[in-house]
Amino acid sequence: SRLKLHRLHYSPQLLASAHPHKQSMKAASAVAVLVSTLSCAAALTLEASPPDPDNVALPVVPKALDAGRSGFPELPTVSSLLDASSATLSSISARASKLQQQMKGVQVKNAARLQRQKTVFDKKLRDQEETNVKIVKDNAKYAKEILGMKTTNTALLEQAKDLQQDNALRQQQLKLLQDQLSTSEAFLANTMKVTDDSNAKELEVLSDEHTDSARAEGKQAPSFLSITQSTSAEDNAPEEDAPESLMSMLEAGIKDMKEQGKKSETKLKELFLSHFQAGIKRHKALLAQQDVLKSTIKTMTEYHTRLELAVNHLKSTQSSLSKSLHDASLFLKRLSQLSASTPQEGVRRLSELKTKEAAVASSADKQ
Repeated sequence: SRLKLHRLHYSPQLLASAHPHKQSMKAASAVAVLVSTLSCAAALTLEASPPDPDNVALPVVPKALDAGRSGFPELPTVSSLLDASSATLSSISARASKLQQQMKGVQVKNAARLQRQKTVFDKKLRDQEETNVKIVKDNAKYAKEILGMKTTNTALLEQAKDLQQDNALRQQQLKLLQDQLSTSEAFLANTMKVTDDSNAKELEVLSDEHTDSARAEGKQAPSFLSITQSTSAEDNAPEEDAPESLMSMLEAGIKDMKEQGKKSETKLKELFLSHFQAGIKRHKALLAQQDVLKSTIKTMTEYHTRLELAVNHLKSTQSSLSKSLHDASLFLKRLSQLSASTPQEGVRRLSELKTKEAAVASSADKQ
């Protein structure tokens, strides 16, 4: 059999056509020509006719894939390879930014809601404490009044004790005076008995009736006051994660922030209730303290009234005792004068005195 050779052109234009743009492909064309020549030499041994290079078919040689400016293949740039990742990163960043804005919004809403509630709670606590402060001021006024009454009552009590002691001395003075009068009365009675010669036989001759009786009666009812002091006690008385989990984490963070906002709101309410209950307890304690203070004022006022009555009574008793002592002094002075006068004058004046005393006693009985 004969191999049919196609014509092969070895013109410079053919060699140059293998790579019209790059001179570096000349080596590859030379290798192709050498291969074709060797094929032709082999064919010459089999054919009788010489080969025709123009009829030789050359295989198609592909161009270098993705050749760069240097003619060598070049892979894509790293930035172009990361275009998808960059797009994903941009998407994640956008979502993260949006979630961040949402988180900020939730935080702002939580803060605004808590601030509104806090304002309301603070006002209620302030109003409650203003009421308690008013009671504290009232209690301080009552306590001051009690101290003033205590001082006044102490002074009245000392005055009453002094008056009582003074009256006791005056009563003792009257009692001693009464004892002296009793002694004088006994002396006078004995003297009258010894010197009574109305039945003497030696005086029958005179046949005159002589009656001489003198009796002084002084009555003074002693008064004694027992003062008891009542006292009242004052009761003063909070690894890096994969990018795909970042969004879930942020979304979960928003939910957590909402839950935390609710927890903060609940905690604020609990704190308010705790403070409010403490205020109620304080209010009750202040009212109880005020009741004790008022009761103490009432007791001390009653005690003050009793002390005033006691002092007035003691003053009245003192005045009466002073008057009685003065009258007794005058009476004794008069008796002394009468005893030093002549018998006729003494009898007359004593009789007049007895008549006046009987008239005064009768008038007092009628009243």
